[in-house]
Amino acid sequence: APARATDLALDAAQAHTTTGQTFFTSGKFPEARIEFEAAYGLSKEPDLLFNIALAWEREGLVREAIGAYERYLLARPSDLETKAKVERIRLAMSPPP
Repeated sequence: APARATDLALDAAQAHTTTGQTFFTSGKFPEARIEFEAAYGLSKEPDLLFNIALAWEREGLVREAIGAYERYLLARPSDLETKAKVERIRLAMSPPP
């Protein structure tokens, strides 16, 4: 039975991911983020943290996006492109000298 429960959770996570992608493509970023968060809660798939961060970013909620990108980078430290992106966002948020 435990394997079956895992299969059901992963199926549900995939359904949330697909729904999130549909919302994201339609520009419904808050709805997409909620779906990605639900999928992550079920699967703990680190790449979903990237999707969550991107949805926050598209919503214009940059601080939340940085937090999600940082969680993603903890799981995917070799993603140098995302590391650089986070640094660019941080620089853009910094007050001018």
